[in-house]
Amino acid sequence: MYKRRNVWKNFLCYGLVFSCFVFVINLFFTSRPASPPSYVELKREDMLQNLVEETSKNLTSYAYEECEYRSVVLESAVLSPSAEAGWSLGRGVRDGGVYAPSECRPKYSVAVIVPYRDSVSRLYKFLMFMHSFLHHQQLHYRVYIVEQMDTEPLNRARLLNIGAAAAMEHGFPCLILHDLNLLPVRPANLYACTKLPRLMSHYVKYRLPYTVISTNSIIAITSKQFKTINGLSNKNDDWIDGLDARLEAHELKMCQFEPELSKYYNIEYDESDWVTSLNQERQSPTKQNTDDDGISTNKYTKVSTVLHPQFTHIMVDLAVRSYINLNYA
Repeated sequence: MYKRRNVWKNFLCYGLVFSCFVFVINLFFTSRPASPPSYVELKREDMLQNLVEETSKNLTSYAYEECEYRSVVLESAVLSPSAEAGWSLGRGVRDGGVYAPSECRPKYSVAVIVPYRDSVSRLYKFLMFMHSFLHHQQLHYRVYIVEQMDTEPLNRARLLNIGAAAAMEHGFPCLILHDLNLLPVRPANLYACTKLPRLMSHYVKYRLPYTVISTNSIIAITSKQFKTINGLSNKNDDWIDGLDARLEAHELKMCQFEPELSKYYNIEYDESDWVTSLNQERQSPTKQNTDDDGISTNKYTKVSTVLHPQFTHIMVDLAVRSYINLNYA
């Protein structure tokens, strides 16, 4: 009887050890989504010295003093999506969505590039908010809305490539690859390029009561860096992971401001899109295939370009066969 009890005890002990072993093996060796890449974090006190001070060659300013940005990055205000009501709405903005402060000489020229299709109400909200926000930061900027006119699935990467090409042709040294649905929470999140490409949207607050890392991200990158990596891949719309891999292929790192300064509101959240984007596999291109696929190989038909009072509207057709090559040189 005593021996039989020992046999059962040994059986249970070995069974428990085996179960723990199987659990550990499954935990470490089963396939899981790749963890997000790590970025260099810039502290608030280091922000200004890491910014690239460069303006467009065609910018003319008669102001005696340079604009001062330390007060901007030290600002502690937290905005709501309706914060534009407290600021000037589009005062001084020229046709094409171009603005430069008249009271001081700006140190930064930036192009804000937004892929777009069939979202008039969100576009209006975005423009009202962002013009007020950028006006407050005393930047020289231009807003490009790139609209896909065909019925094919929306390809944000190709639209961003097209907008970037237009911005570089107009001499903008800094590109902000934006999302129509995202509005910045902190005025201290200065819309200028850093020495390293920057992930601007670290956290995104949705209408749901929680905060998550966004796949619909906002990136600040210099025009020189964008040319170096040949822009974004035209083959798919998972452009943020593709950008990470392209930067890695060219030995470029990404940075970000402190998470508290990099928060955004999402004014239109689609849960199915979030889950699909989150589960896509990350690309790993080489330098060679970034040369073969990107801004230099993007083909499209330009339908029209219209200079509206609040933005430059570039309308394109990505689906037709009689393409023209995108000339960004």
